[in-house]
Amino acid sequence: MIVKDITSLKSNVILSFDFKYETFLPFLKKQERKHIKSLLGPALYNAWALAAPEESIAKEAYELFQEASSNLAALEYTKVGIVVPGKSGFLIATGADNKPAEWWQIRDLRRSLLTTGMEALDEALQLMEENQDKFPTWITSSGFTQFHELFTRQTKEFQTHFNINNSRLTFQRLRPGLLKVENKFFESLLGDETVSQIKAGITPEAKKALKICQAAQVSLCISEMALEGAYNLTAAGFSVSIEDIPGEKLTQLNEKDLYNLHRVKENDGVEYLRRLTDYLREKPETFVDFANKETTALPSIAHNTTSTVSF
Repeated sequence: MIVKDITSLKSNVILSFDFKYETFLPFLKKQERKHIKSLLGPALYNAWALAAPEESIAKEAYELFQEASSNLAALEYTKVGIVVPGKSGFLIATGADNKPAEWWQIRDLRRSLLTTGMEALDEALQLMEENQDKFPTWITSSGFTQFHELFTRQTKEFQTHFNINNSRLTFQRLRPGLLKVENKFFESLLGDETVSQIKAGITPEAKKALKICQAAQVSLCISEMALEGAYNLTAAGFSVSIEDIPGEKLTQLNEKDLYNLHRVKENDGVEYLRRLTDYLREKPETFVDFANKETTALPSIAHNTTSTVSF
């Protein structure tokens, strides 16, 4: 476990003096398996579960993950904390000097625990993203390397083109959408060789093409996700909801606004793709495979139609 004892737990969550670590252990296990291990990768998570890192930046990230784990485990505990199993079934715990919290008090507590836990995860991921050389085990894990196959690889690249409140967690959840539009729009348009050349970004021309690809990919991803309903989408941008908070109201865009966003971002993405192909055509000596592909391409039934990929 990242949170190894009651001292670590109480440094991040306010608990009564007689609260036992063992009471929280099932919830810590669940939240670390669900949120921490998948972000760190098994190798780094297991290493940190054995011993805390000593290097200062790694230690700072480790402590942020402890904070996240503690708060998210406390959030999970609020769902069952007042329920005690006994011989007669499940009972509500009460005492002479205390009583169960009101529903709105629990709601506010859950909101605070969720916010604190998610902010700690985002800060930890930002720290690791900005200091990749300090986390060699992490940058070879699936939690990190899965983005290398995409044009848009970092939170800041996505944030440049659409607001996700700089959330690393939201960016992680958007990966399937990014992969979907890359397969759907880019592979057949550019060809595997040109895709690889742009992603490598070795030349200034390839780096410029990569920037255009990122702008197109983000716009098309938002267009696809707007109609899927898998995210909280408001005027402030995309976000992910990890837990339900009773009484919490989310102000989402209505169906008409979502469809309008879908069409606007689709048009933006197509315009960026047009800009990309125009740029590649201007540099046939650099993008040789793309030039050869266009020369040898057979006439397409999509040509001169309203297809979004017909240029």
